[in-house]
Amino acid sequence: MRFLLIFLLIITIPLWAQNKVKQTFKRYMNTANSAGLTGEETARYLLALNGLNTVSVTQSKGIMGDHYDPIKSVIRLSPKHFSTPSLTSAVVAAHEVGHALQDHQGYVLFKFRQALYPVAAIGSNLAFYLLIFGVLFGFNQLAVYGLVFMSTIVLFQLATLPVELNASHRAMNQLLSANVITSEETGGARQILNAAALTYVAAVLVALLQFFYFFFAIFGGRR
Repeated sequence: MRFLLIFLLIITIPLWAQNKVKQTFKRYMNTANSAGLTGEETARYLLALNGLNTVSVTQSKGIMGDHYDPIKSVIRLSPKHFSTPSLTSAVVAAHEVGHALQDHQGYVLFKFRQALYPVAAIGSNLAFYLLIFGVLFGFNQLAVYGLVFMSTIVLFQLATLPVELNASHRAMNQLLSANVITSEETGGARQILNAAALTYVAAVLVALLQFFYFFFAIFGGRR
């Protein structure tokens, strides 16, 4: 029963968070921001105000492909956010500018997360193979190695959450100080940022649930 409950939570939590994001983003995609700026224009405007002229802004191929690439120093926005002057587009763009500011200002947690990324990437590739093979065939030592690799994923997700929340805080400050949105639009902007934050909270919870699921599978039967 315990394993079934954890398994159901692992499935339902991210689905709930993704649905919340889609609904909120869609609602405010139909609301123009008061400055009339597209996501691309918002990002370029805020970058220029902060003197980040070396950061470029391009359109990504994915529907939800909004992200900041610190290696190439580029903000990529999904097609709708790139070209639509909506409140959602402006807020999403400002959030990615927040990450660019973290990078160029040497925000410690951002740097820490970036340093963890290659380790977590290796962990995500190996953990499940080692865990499933070890648990199914009774190779506990192999499963324990898998659990160690999985712990790097948990640590990465735990580091990601405060980085994302800080980027959202920066985004709101930037949008208001640059007059991209008015005080009347802050409620909607916060709803967008809070909905996006749910995906990172969900990622932390799922990573922890997966870790404990396999932890109990490996050690639960021991006396």
